[in-house]
Amino acid sequence: MATIRPESMQKGASLLITMLILLLFSSTAFILSRNTSVVKMEQQDKTRTSLLRAKEALIAYAVTHYEIVPGEFGVLPCPDYTNSATLEGEQDSNCGSTDANAVGRLPWRTLDLGPIKDSNSECLWYAVSGPYKKRPERTFLNSDTPGLLKLYANDGVTPLPNDSIDSRPVAAVFAPGLPIGQNRIDLPATDVPNCGGSYDAFRYLEAVGLADNAVFDDTAFTIDEIAQGPFTNETVINDQVVYITRDEIWNAILARSDYLDKLKLLTEQIAECIAEYGRNNSDFQFRLPWAAPIGPFAGNDGYYDDTNYDDTSALYGGRIPFTIDDSINETGSTFPFPPSLLFTATISPCDQLNSAAVAADDELIALWNNWKDHLFYAVSQARSPASPPGSDCSLQPCLTVNGTDECSAVVIFSNTTLTLTVPSQTRTGPPDPDTRDQLTNYLEDNNTILETDDGDGDYSYRAADDTFNDIIYCIKEDLTVCEYPDCIFP
Repeated sequence: MATIRPESMQKGASLLITMLILLLFSSTAFILSRNTSVVKMEQQDKTRTSLLRAKEALIAYAVTHYEIVPGEFGVLPCPDYTNSATLEGEQDSNCGSTDANAVGRLPWRTLDLGPIKDSNSECLWYAVSGPYKKRPERTFLNSDTPGLLKLYANDGVTPLPNDSIDSRPVAAVFAPGLPIGQNRIDLPATDVPNCGGSYDAFRYLEAVGLADNAVFDDTAFTIDEIAQGPFTNETVINDQVVYITRDEIWNAILARSDYLDKLKLLTEQIAECIAEYGRNNSDFQFRLPWAAPIGPFAGNDGYYDDTNYDDTSALYGGRIPFTIDDSINETGSTFPFPPSLLFTATISPCDQLNSAAVAADDELIALWNNWKDHLFYAVSQARSPASPPGSDCSLQPCLTVNGTDECSAVVIFSNTTLTLTVPSQTRTGPPDPDTRDQLTNYLEDNNTILETDDGDGDYSYRAADDTFNDIIYCIKEDLTVCEYPDCIFP
């Protein structure tokens, strides 16, 4: 019978032990790797949850800001910008230059969030487009105002799928993650007791390629580039980003039950003011003012500069005439002269749109300042400054609506842009190509004749749908005002 040598038994036992050790090490490595992956996923989920909470709170702030400042839709808070007199987590009272983008800490106290943090216990940061930020006072803000942030992938070169005027971010929230070579010095604990660290964005946010999440150009209507970092294998940038688009802000505002009512209130007030002008002619002939040009108006704020809304003799259709000197000279109106302003401080209801008037309505004034480029006006031959004494719709042409209803004038509010019209509507201005002098970007159907109307045009009204949403007020022959579809004619 064969005899097993002791040394053979020892070798077999050693091999078995070695195999067990290798199996133990590989199992441990697998478990550790799996645990690391799970931890990473949990960290990513925590960071993502914090970012989405911040985004939701910012949109809610924009939707409800009208209650804080009536007449202002869509405003976002300033960042917690500096170590100033405000409490930690409150927006600063001023963040950079007018209409210039700003970046700073998320104003969590202003948003009623608490000191919201990422998975590395760092408080979140926040960037906002200049025209949307609360202070300093912006030039204008309405549903056409684009975002001024451009988002890139982690190489800082490849634009992410929002590389269009309409989809550029209005705001972004950053989770800074762990430092990548930055020295995060601490302010005194009494200054930042909840978040710690400092207000130096470059110590938390990175730059790569064309993008710099920490340093913005403090110039009006300038696009700043930002980048989204990877969550793992971070060597250059690790900032996690969620962004807010214009549509996300304005779709939420459009859902307000009173949104359109507020803009109708403005349109009706202006129509009533124009009618009141007609009642104040020295010869009592009910003659109304000429229109202001459609454009183009130069400069970043050209369409929001009241002085560009100046009536032009013999111009029957255009924008609302803020200055009416040509019309006053031709009609002998008893409106105050000078300064020849339609929104005069001494005659109701026009005085509510004049900030110097006792009866000034701050809500209406703010609505005018932000939405004036959406308002259009046409006057008939029968009620123009050029009409002869005694003229009415039986002697000279009046405007019509839907072929029959006679109006001395019409005032039209252009609602949100429509994509199913031909051509589709787009309203852009600096820093992008300016398309606001093209009437088809605002009005639909027969209403696009307004710019070439000679005081005898036929205008359109129908129920709003995907190809029509103009809001029309008729100043009737007797200078009473009605809104379609509620106008009643004999």
